[in-house]
Amino acid sequence: MNKTIILSAVSVLFALPAFAQSTVKTVTEENVEYSKDSYRVETAKVGANWFVGVAGGAQVYFGDGDSQISFGKRIAPALDVYFGKWFTPNVGLRFVYSGLNYKGGVPASNGGYEQNSFKFFDLHADALVNFCNLFAGYKPDRVWNCSPYLGVGYARSYDAPTKNEIVGHLGLLNAFRLSKGWDFTIDLRSMFVNDRFDKQVSGRRVDGALSLSFGFAYKFAPRGWNRSKTVVKTVSQDVSDIMDQLAAAQAERDRLNNEIDSLKNRKPEEIQKVNVIAAPYYVVFELGKSVLSSESKANLAMLAEIIKSNGLHYTVTGYADESTGNDAINQRLSRERAQAVFDCLVKDYKVPASLLKVDYKGGVGNMFYDDPSLSRAAITRND
Repeated sequence: MNKTIILSAVSVLFALPAFAQSTVKTVTEENVEYSKDSYRVETAKVGANWFVGVAGGAQVYFGDGDSQISFGKRIAPALDVYFGKWFTPNVGLRFVYSGLNYKGGVPASNGGYEQNSFKFFDLHADALVNFCNLFAGYKPDRVWNCSPYLGVGYARSYDAPTKNEIVGHLGLLNAFRLSKGWDFTIDLRSMFVNDRFDKQVSGRRVDGALSLSFGFAYKFAPRGWNRSKTVVKTVSQDVSDIMDQLAAAQAERDRLNNEIDSLKNRKPEEIQKVNVIAAPYYVVFELGKSVLSSESKANLAMLAEIIKSNGLHYTVTGYADESTGNDAINQRLSRERAQAVFDCLVKDYKVPASLLKVDYKGGVGNMFYDDPSLSRAAITRND
């Protein structure tokens, strides 16, 4: 009896109940509804929407004797280095190092005032509110985002005698989109500190500073937020249609069983050799992984038998979900997923490597039913 024909019939028998089940599942997945409201997004994971930045500019200190020195001589260089995270499109937090030096005026020995400078650093945490997202809705490709912020921190002037003070900040961070990962920033900030910070004490109680800095910020992937979605669990297909499909599947099963029985009774020379060509085979992977599950490996066994029996050539193509990870990560994931299927077929089930070719497409859009999880896959097709 020809093994190829028997294997073909068995493959169809296994596929029939799966076909009936997938019909119901398909109807359910088509009822996933994504919100068009730009104010409604899904909460991002803990590892998403982190950023770092660096900026430089100028700053001016307002102390007791500074009015006696020309404004131009009081301008000092400014440096900011920071990292942070956006928890929602509207609310974020960053931790900042600000420093270098302040310039001002101090009493001179001749009774007037002379220019003075002192080194300092300022470590502060700022709570940011993105007004553009708050009032105009979240847009991932918005060119300009405006984020006022309030901050509190610890400042130290480390020219003797040193001073340690609590400081407050009020500022406005402007971010101009250069690409998915990069922003150009303009930061305008005011600082408030105890009068004694510049080592001069008067009745004013509070000194202050004003800074303007320009820089760049990098947003780590994964970045952004997905639209909120609602999964409708109703099945729109009539029960009678499903019953008709099941009945047709059962009739086809009975027909194939009868054909198998008749083939068992035929002589080998009466059986005509038939090549079996496997339909495209689809394997899904977990987010960020390229390891085959035990269930996927078991299902690949039947595909391996079909490939070995017909001797035709097949291509294993790997894919990744472009909405998570960057281009380099998605290229690597799609390649490793295709290689995992190739290795399973060749090493575990002894499919000749000459019959297989590996390809990968990197990150792709939603391939099936607008569901990004179905793009984390590998597909095997006959050439």
